[in-house]
Amino acid sequence: MLRNADVFVKPRHDLRTKSATGGLITVIAGSVAGLLFLAQLYTQLMGTTQHSLLLSESRPIPMFGTFNPFQTKLYDMKGKMTMKLHITFPHIECGNMDVKLNGSPLKDSDYDWRSNKGMRRVAKFRPTAADLKQAGFSGKHKNGCTIKTTLRVPIVAGHVSITLSPVAWQKTISRLMMQEQFGQLNTGDDKHLNQSNMTHFIHDVQFGKKFPYAKDDPLKKRAHIIENKLGGIALENIQIKLVPTIYTGLFTSKRAYQHSVVSHTVQPDHMMNAGMAMLPGLAMSYDLTPLAVKHEVGRDNIFVFLSSLMSIVGGAFVTVGLFTGCLVHSAAVVSKKVD
Repeated sequence: MLRNADVFVKPRHDLRTKSATGGLITVIAGSVAGLLFLAQLYTQLMGTTQHSLLLSESRPIPMFGTFNPFQTKLYDMKGKMTMKLHITFPHIECGNMDVKLNGSPLKDSDYDWRSNKGMRRVAKFRPTAADLKQAGFSGKHKNGCTIKTTLRVPIVAGHVSITLSPVAWQKTISRLMMQEQFGQLNTGDDKHLNQSNMTHFIHDVQFGKKFPYAKDDPLKKRAHIIENKLGGIALENIQIKLVPTIYTGLFTSKRAYQHSVVSHTVQPDHMMNAGMAMLPGLAMSYDLTPLAVKHEVGRDNIFVFLSSLMSIVGGAFVTVGLFTGCLVHSAAVVSKKVD
């Protein structure tokens, strides 16, 4: 009964003819099937990546403070992100610099900026040898100020400024006006004005967690050298667009931020006309896009994987068999015509 239902008719063993050509074809087909099998297995283990756009999650911001510790902790976890700054100004003394977040000055603290008490403070200290080397200055450079801090900021648009203090800027303006009045506005070699040179090196500026697949970071190891007739006095404005990114791996899931950067430099002539309303230094404004990117890494269903393997193995042998059969048949026809 079952023999009559067998559609896979097999020739007798003694009627088969084995040849070196057939063995070579079998080896080729087996090798191709093996390579495709390994490639499919690698793809299954590593997973496939899919990208999609979706609306960013809305986060309510409380207008007034709350005395509920649970709500405060929840808002700090869900409604805020970490912002890290590490910037070196090689020519400015730390006492002549102000750091502000959304217009509010940040207080100085000790170098232990990692402590919980320092989360709303900023560390200003003389650059280390490693900071100067990374910024392109020798270790013997005695001036400068490095600013390093970690803050928890609300996930809304904000502004960070690192500038000369109003007192230091007023002294600089007075000196410039005095030199201009007496016709001695040749400030390229002025020692006092060179100490107001706002050349800076951004070691790292990070918002939230780093996206693991980011290739180029425009806010890391970024040097901005300012050279002008007034000894390097200028203001660099950096506009940062933060793109919320949801990264879902095979075993992990986390939120990160990618960013794009646009910058321009305000020259000292315009700043002097603005008076105390505009201070030289570095100003960074950041905002979030309403769209989020979802980066998802996953695996195919196990049945899809098994069906793909079966198709690969069977298809390799069938394809090679058809190709070689066509070649053998063509060779036979040509040999008959030659005879």
